[in-house]
Amino acid sequence: AAKLESDRGLDSTQLRLMCARGDTELIWACLVTFKRYQALAAQQPSISSEGALATQAGQVAMLLLSDASVDSTRWVGCSPILCAMAGHRRLLTSLLRASGREVPHIPADILRSDLMRAAAAGDLATVLLVLAAGRDVNAGY
Repeated sequence: AAKLESDRGLDSTQLRLMCARGDTELIWACLVTFKRYQALAAQQPSISSEGALATQAGQVAMLLLSDASVDSTRWVGCSPILCAMAGHRRLLTSLLRASGREVPHIPADILRSDLMRAAAAGDLATVLLVLAAGRDVNAGY
């Protein structure tokens, strides 16, 4: 399993790479654990609902399910579900959709984008959209 913690806590870059890589079991386990903890907190007043966010599973779930969790301008427009789609991880994409994430809109003309130029410019959102639309990263130009 991927190391989920850095010196500052959970790193959203690592999480998005896990989505692109397809670490479905780990992400599923974090979502299920977090939802169970939330349900338990709702039933027992002695358990703080904020405590669910203090757990590693809670941090993963919040990064997966919240657009406000992006910790870097590098990831603007690059949700975890888009990373899963770009990696062609259908099962993980379905899991994230079932958890409430919306599939990002992929423009019809996105395959006309110059992938090398977008990558060189650091336009990560365009690169991910092109890959999610089906372009093979190893395709010739």
